[in-house]
Amino acid sequence: MVKIGDISESADNRPIRSGHFVDELPEGAVLVITAPHDCTNAVVGGLLAGRAKVRGARGIVADGRVRDLAELQALGLPVFARGLSCTGTRGRVRPAPFKADNGPASVTVEHGEDSMPILVTSGDTMVADVNGVMCIPAAHLARVVELCRQSRPIEERCMADIQAGHGFQKTLAKYRAS
Repeated sequence: MVKIGDISESADNRPIRSGHFVDELPEGAVLVITAPHDCTNAVVGGLLAGRAKVRGARGIVADGRVRDLAELQALGLPVFARGLSCTGTRGRVRPAPFKADNGPASVTVEHGEDSMPILVTSGDTMVADVNGVMCIPAAHLARVVELCRQSRPIEERCMADIQAGHGFQKTLAKYRAS
């Protein structure tokens, strides 16, 4: 996980890393990057995503902007972001100080002024599709999987009834009443 900070932060607050964070990415990881909401430049581009893929990343979630969309799509690496920018990071932002003192590393992600902050911790499961991104805490993963297994057939029955002409309210009452 990477927290991006403004370049104006003091030299005493340099990141606690010996190399670039993408070169330290473990195989099978999802790279999570969070940037300040007033950061208008991209925090992920084709080169960074390309290196992440070579390192074996399973995807990238950017609470910030991305660029180089054609390159990102060509890589085939799932990338989800808050927005787009054609401006890179050079001289604008850098990784902020980040070290897990006790236990796994974590960052707080907020997708807007009115959004609820979400704590993403190493070991959590990230699920993403065209609808958005979810973080499932490791302690809750088994229960979430079970609830999904239970709800999927219910959703399928609702859709079948709705497509067969049944009313929306009655269909939901029939299958989702609880």
